[in-house]
Amino acid sequence: MSKDRKIAELVMGWKRLDEDGRFFEVEPLCGVRIPEKPDDVFSTNFKWWHPTTNIEQAFMVVEKIGGYIDLIRQTTGKWVCYIKTKDGEGISAMCAIPAEAICDAAIAAMEGK
Repeated sequence: MSKDRKIAELVMGWKRLDEDGRFFEVEPLCGVRIPEKPDDVFSTNFKWWHPTTNIEQAFMVVEKIGGYIDLIRQTTGKWVCYIKTKDGEGISAMCAIPAEAICDAAIAAMEGK
């Protein structure tokens, strides 16, 4: 399972499109179906979902978790993300790119619950 899919299921609470859910994955691609109307199950309005490489989508993940984050670039060039969740728990992760650090910390926060 890709990290993008894990974020979609574990953090965002989405289900696979083929299970009447909201997102779609064909390795290594992952996307989100955005219906134009509430009952539009055959919508062609589609957006790629890659929060591990897209910082805007990574911050959607942060908003879903709640709480706040600190995102710090170390002198080594790696990024550290520290998430403090609504319940006060602190989780951190370190990666080469900031979006992936956010996602790794979010996954760790959700798996720790």
